[in-house]
Amino acid sequence: MPKTLERARDEFSKAMDDDFNTPAALTAYIKIISLAEDELKQPDQSRALATLGTLSELGNILGVLDPDSQSQERIAQLLHLLQELRVELRAKREYATADWIREKMVGMGFVVEDSARAEKKAKAE
Repeated sequence: MPKTLERARDEFSKAMDDDFNTPAALTAYIKIISLAEDELKQPDQSRALATLGTLSELGNILGVLDPDSQSQERIAQLLHLLQELRVELRAKREYATADWIREKMVGMGFVVEDSARAEKKAKAE
């Protein structure tokens, strides 16, 4: 796990241990989101997986990824971020990681079609 991710995760844990200091925990969570955005610039499979896993785990603790407590717009923003990451990975020919993200998203019930796949599907029909 990258040191910056580890530090942000530690900040999150310390904030939650401090009488559920939610503002401080959210600040740490936003740092992790920033790390995910930085990952778009130079994607690395292990860093991307660690960052996404941490976002998911800590997001569940905060309830920010729970549709009952979060607006659909925030979920759409997260999905858009994941899609941007996939596009960047594909542009760098890191297909295995891009496919892994797509498979995870499909496993969560989202429909993800790459433009080339959508064109092939349309021609087949």
